[in-house]
Amino acid sequence: MRRWSIAVLVAAGLLLVPAANAAADTGSVLPVTTRVDPCVPVDLAQFNRLLQIELRTSAAQGAATPTLTEVSVSCGPAGIMLQLQDGLTRKSMARVLPAESFRDASSTRLLALAVAEFVVASWVELTLQPEPAVEPVGPRPPPQARQAVEQRMREQVASPEPPSGNLSLTSGVQLWSEHNAIPLGLGLRILQRPLPELAWTVSADLALGRARVDLGQVEVGTGSLGAALAYVMPTEHAVFYIGPGARLGLTRMQGSPDEPQHAIGENFSAPFGGPVLFGRAEFWVTEALRLAVDLEGGIVTLPARAQADGMAVLALDGPWLCTALALGIAF
Repeated sequence: MRRWSIAVLVAAGLLLVPAANAAADTGSVLPVTTRVDPCVPVDLAQFNRLLQIELRTSAAQGAATPTLTEVSVSCGPAGIMLQLQDGLTRKSMARVLPAESFRDASSTRLLALAVAEFVVASWVELTLQPEPAVEPVGPRPPPQARQAVEQRMREQVASPEPPSGNLSLTSGVQLWSEHNAIPLGLGLRILQRPLPELAWTVSADLALGRARVDLGQVEVGTGSLGAALAYVMPTEHAVFYIGPGARLGLTRMQGSPDEPQHAIGENFSAPFGGPVLFGRAEFWVTEALRLAVDLEGGIVTLPARAQADGMAVLALDGPWLCTALALGIAF
């Protein structure tokens, strides 16, 4: 179990290495040759580029000069066939991938990740079992090549987990179905991913707006706390979140009559809240900086209504929508 646990950690860490590291590590190249049959629906240029990034090495399609590690990708009766000839560990491996997962070139990234994971599963043996009980068949690899792979695997095991959460400063607008005010606000949001496909978020917001009513104007201020659970959908360039939550807040309304001699402006405070649906599209600007667009919509089940002479003047009630830009720091 320990061997498999280490192998999984190595593979997961390797697949999350950013492209910047690959570009910076040009002094230690471990070439990998790939041979992809025309029957495999893949963008070869993008496939080789992604494989170089994931393996932090060079990858070429059908290189004329043999390399220590060669991967063939072909079509078979059971699906997409991966065959590995690894001179570093002196072994061969084969794996079958489901054909339905690779129907067109849009699955190029998925195939590159699968091949990278396949190669790492072979290379990791050099650190888990440096001296096999039975000497494998074939010539020993060059010492410098083996040392480079061993060092790469040790670096991946020792690499810290990538940031899984962030703290964001948000700026946005609120739209309410029951009045014409458009409050502008600022807020803070904490988002954390305890699992790859699950995240939780907590936010605090303050907003201020002004609505026109029959007798004049009403200044509307809101402060609220929100929480949500979200399903995580990562893509090549962004991460999307969507899930249910709730928001509870306090509003303060101040009336400003057009004719003070005929009406008195009064203050009014009351709680409001209800269920919400949270959504976020998050983009990585740098390793630590995040840019996101937040969207939150809900229905007020705890309304706040200001009244004058027994008549409703303004209410926080019904459907509402908040959209915001967020700039965050990963942790």
